[in-house]
Amino acid sequence: MIGVARMSRCLSVAMQIVVVTIIAGCTSSIGNGFRVESLLGERTDVVPFGWRSRGVEWAIVFTDTLHAHTAPRCGGVALVDAFNKDRATLLQYFSAERYSGKRVRFSGYVKTHRVSQQAGLWMQVDSATRDAVEYDEMEGREIRGTTDWARYDVVLDVPPDASVITIGIFLEGGGQVWLDTCAFDVVDGSVATTGEFSPGRPPRYVTPRRLDGEPVNPSFDEEPLFDDER
Repeated sequence: MIGVARMSRCLSVAMQIVVVTIIAGCTSSIGNGFRVESLLGERTDVVPFGWRSRGVEWAIVFTDTLHAHTAPRCGGVALVDAFNKDRATLLQYFSAERYSGKRVRFSGYVKTHRVSQQAGLWMQVDSATRDAVEYDEMEGREIRGTTDWARYDVVLDVPPDASVITIGIFLEGGGQVWLDTCAFDVVDGSVATTGEFSPGRPPRYVTPRRLDGEPVNPSFDEEPLFDDER
């Protein structure tokens, strides 16, 4: 009987260890406890004019008039109750025709609040036959935690066969990120490229048949359009 009781206690302890391990594993995959009440700003939860959103469908994409780097507003994205691998982006794409064979720089001011995993600018160049011939998402320079407004750059070469350029900001894991005062310009060879392309990693986005020739509303000055105005 003593042996049976001892075995029962050992099994009970083992089960407790398994349960604790499972809970710890689940907890480690959850973001930093970022909840709706953690959100900051005077937000209008609508995609900024000229921009699009991609990623998990419950991401909060917004314009904000309180935390803008330059008046009157900025754009941003937030993930609440997020797992560490959840990802959302604020982006736009345009024709690469006028930038063919040139080196280009996408810059913007970014502010973050309690980003549990990472955030950053990103740029992708696609051709008619190849996805992501050039790509950079600030790998090795990711933004984490809470940071004040600061300027960041990504620089890529646009191949002669490029057809589409995509720019934006991404957020992975829980938190909130703002983007403002963006610029897109051609630079010379003295400006080093920042891309470290990993084959197969960049996402594939379906682009419309008609593309603008340059970025739209990079400074977020235009008022957002609500669904009944589109």
